[in-house]
Amino acid sequence: MPAHRVKNGSAHSVPLSSLALDLFEEAITESGGNDLIFPGRVPKRSVAGHSVGTAMRYSLDLLGLEDATPHDLRRTAATGMARLGVTRLVIDKVLNHVSADPSTIAGVYDRHAYESEKRCALESWADSIVAILRGHENIGT
Repeated sequence: MPAHRVKNGSAHSVPLSSLALDLFEEAITESGGNDLIFPGRVPKRSVAGHSVGTAMRYSLDLLGLEDATPHDLRRTAATGMARLGVTRLVIDKVLNHVSADPSTIAGVYDRHAYESEKRCALESWADSIVAILRGHENIGT
């Protein structure tokens, strides 16, 4: 994500899990050759920034939820990755959080992008989601 679209002003790379890539492949197939994988209401325009939130609001009954926002998806992923043993540092890198204390040694000197660690964390989270959907894992454990 380019820096101008990110709250903290730092460009952010999110490695996609195998599950995410499979879902994108499916969406490409379902788009029927459309130039846009996720077209918006206006022809030739992609979905707007608020589209995920709008889709969630329209789907609450179907999902059996009273209320949920895209931020809840971030919270769920962060909690799930922590439950899987992913370190808080790596979770923060996945979420593009900046250290609360930028004066720390890590905040000043650590310029590692954590790409492989983020990829591993997101792959583990995707595997957990698949296990939950198949009924092999309980999200509350």
